[in-house]
Amino acid sequence: FDGTKDANVALVGTALAAKNNLAVGSTFTAYGATVTVAGIFDAGNQFANAGLVMPLPTVQRLSQQPGDITSVVVQVDSITNMASTTAALSAKLGDAADVVSAQDSSQQALAPLENIQTIALYSLIGSLVAGAVIIFLTMLMIVRERRREIGVLKAIGSSNAKIMLQFIVESLTLTLMGAVVGVAAGILLSNPVLKLLLTSNAGDGGIGAPGRGFGRVVGGAIAGARGAINNLHTIVGYDVLLYGLGAAVVIAVLGSAIPAWLIAKVRPAEVMRAE
Repeated sequence: FDGTKDANVALVGTALAAKNNLAVGSTFTAYGATVTVAGIFDAGNQFANAGLVMPLPTVQRLSQQPGDITSVVVQVDSITNMASTTAALSAKLGDAADVVSAQDSSQQALAPLENIQTIALYSLIGSLVAGAVIIFLTMLMIVRERRREIGVLKAIGSSNAKIMLQFIVESLTLTLMGAVVGVAAGILLSNPVLKLLLTSNAGDGGIGAPGRGFGRVVGGAIAGARGAINNLHTIVGYDVLLYGLGAAVVIAVLGSAIPAWLIAKVRPAEVMRAE
């Protein structure tokens, strides 16, 4: 149909037509008027197929809203012109409408993921630093308590490298055992933690739908995008596991090698005399 002419016709989505047993040429009642089905369309998704399309003058007349427009969709010929087009529309319409580009909507919808990425990055750095410090202090304490053992090993001809290797192997064993437990816990708790972060970051408070009609439509679109984000699930890939295990190995080696090297430099006679 001609969208600029006032005629009681409509295009009906397949889902809505099937639910109401409508076919091309059928009629239905809207706002007390009889509307003829001019066509049935399939938009490719369930949400759109549950709607109908009518000429704008007809909708304004039947809803008793002459001259009112709820929303307008503008398609730009190139993404490079999106910012300038958005600015021009805002300047032209002023306070009459809220002008929001798809780029802005996407950025607002993805804001929770960016917040989660920042939180995850800082948490990772904090975990690595805390793990390194804990392993270093623990191994330092263990090595100091075993000074006599180190002195005996050096007295019978053991080299500093062999002593360091012994403590590195011990540290690696304990660290890898902890890493396995940590990886298992991370895989099990990844989805609950993600849901918690999404719930705290993707609330309605930061986005809210403006009062005007176009703002309500845009707010609904963004809310729909955020709803899709809330359905995200975590997938722990092999690369993440390898990076985590690699970091654990490096921390274990450095955290045990440095204390062992410091203590292994002691002379056996000093250790035995102190004991």
